[in-house]
Amino acid sequence: MHTKKDPKLIINPASLVLVGEISHVLRAQGNPTATGLTVNTSPDSPIISGYYREIPQAQIGIMDLDSFVQATDRFLETGDDRNPWNLTSATSFDAIFCPYNNAMDSGSTGPYMPYWTNPTDTTSVGNAQTLNPFNPFNSLTGINSADDPYKDVWMGSGHNIAFSLNYNPLDSGTVGPSGRYPSGIGAPIDFSFEKDHYARHKVETSGIRGVGLKSPMVLTGWGYDVNDLPVPADTGNENKFHSQASWNMNLWKSGPVDLRWDDERGVWTGGGGNTKIYLVKLTNLYTPPSFSFEVDRSNGRDQYVRNAPNTLRTFNSTGNLYDPEYIAYTNNSAANVGYYEQLDYGDIEYPYYEAFIIRETKQSPINNNSFYNIWTQDCNDCGHITVPCGGGHNTSSVKKKILIENPLRQAFDVGDLAFTVYTGRKQRVNTGSFTGGTGSGASGTIYTDSSGLATFTVNNGGNGYSLGGFAVLGSGCKICSNITLLFEEGSLTGATLEPSGGFSPSQSCAVTIYPYDAQAETESLPVHWVIQSEFKSQQVVTHVECDNGILQKCTMKLQTQGFKTCEWCGEETALINN
Repeated sequence: MHTKKDPKLIINPASLVLVGEISHVLRAQGNPTATGLTVNTSPDSPIISGYYREIPQAQIGIMDLDSFVQATDRFLETGDDRNPWNLTSATSFDAIFCPYNNAMDSGSTGPYMPYWTNPTDTTSVGNAQTLNPFNPFNSLTGINSADDPYKDVWMGSGHNIAFSLNYNPLDSGTVGPSGRYPSGIGAPIDFSFEKDHYARHKVETSGIRGVGLKSPMVLTGWGYDVNDLPVPADTGNENKFHSQASWNMNLWKSGPVDLRWDDERGVWTGGGGNTKIYLVKLTNLYTPPSFSFEVDRSNGRDQYVRNAPNTLRTFNSTGNLYDPEYIAYTNNSAANVGYYEQLDYGDIEYPYYEAFIIRETKQSPINNNSFYNIWTQDCNDCGHITVPCGGGHNTSSVKKKILIENPLRQAFDVGDLAFTVYTGRKQRVNTGSFTGGTGSGASGTIYTDSSGLATFTVNNGGNGYSLGGFAVLGSGCKICSNITLLFEEGSLTGATLEPSGGFSPSQSCAVTIYPYDAQAETESLPVHWVIQSEFKSQQVVTHVECDNGILQKCTMKLQTQGFKTCEWCGEETALINN
């Protein structure tokens, strides 16, 4: 197609619409001559095995606006659910496309055309130069095939775009202050890249006027979410696709694509912004109920003892956050005055989640001011129990509870603060609780006699256990035995224990009976990595001496992490020569 000074489009783009319709196709297996949705089962029918089913199917096409209005009759309802209102969508082409100029300065584009950004970061692999589809990986820059046709990169590779507008009819044959087109002297003679190269031995790589996808783009379909879980997911099992995920468009996810502009590279990039860092509080740690540190060779006495929470709090997926440190602190309010903070975790519960989120780095200061005070006055340092900063004891647990991994094996104490990053993974927490199932009311107890022999006693047989059941031992029970329950006509009649002996004498353990088809009560929690935990200040005496009656000492301040004992003063038995 030869260019003209005053080209006119034959078709008005405003009269075209992009139309999408969800039609239905009959997918059949069996008798190809059967009609309707009922399989013909006559002896003469060549039925293999199967049925007929209607499957929705999306069809996309182009219509002029007048024809579309006539075909849909302005969406008049017909009483049938397959009227145009329920099945048809339409939009003008500018909803998904927009013209652009890949020139990297506004002087070559005119006052209206979107133009590309000249990248300031050209060292990155992907930028507006290396990703230019008209100049792939910048390979056509500086080529002058008129000098040596055998070195013509365009002939050997180039790109595979057929044609594009590369001539501005408002120019008088020249572009730019130099009076030259981007790749040579004189105007291109054709929109076709092949024809233009044949005539001029040149290929334009910039100043190209094309049509790009319009942002924000909208995607509709099925796939995986940011946690590697399928969408749409099966009801009750988020790790499995819905059985209709591949064809039922009503279940598909539809929404705009979240791309972010990178001005330095001049490209739209994925990733959803910066990595988020979380401030969290640790609540459930691998800390023995009580542990001690001994001084030197003093094996006969424990110098430092500290009690940790030792009772698991009852599972409640919708309950408020539970902070053992807050409970311990408020229980010792009389001692927590001045610079003293006493934490006694005796008889305090710990939650099933390992930590909870206090704040995300993307969140603004809690006071929501348009300015930020210096850190000593902002009241948002989050370093104290009484300053929860958006997350703390007895606040909502929605999207707050997390599990943690500790790749650096940093030392933690209950209530410590830490910075974490989300790994993108989730893990289900099995709480030992079960709901539903066929049957109810059964219960029993395991007893051990004076010799440690265990027996099972039925307290209540219950009813309705047509599929059987299983047993869960009560909290604190130390009888490790496989329990096989026995049922007759849906009621519990007894149980066998294997092994049945070798246990502590004179024990009793309550046994909860659940139906065999009961569902485990679980909660899916995100897994975080700890990248830095809390430091505490410590002043250490490094040297003490008495000179002319004056006591002198040397001290050093340290920042320690994890468990730290209080000061102990007293007799050092390890230095006494027995």
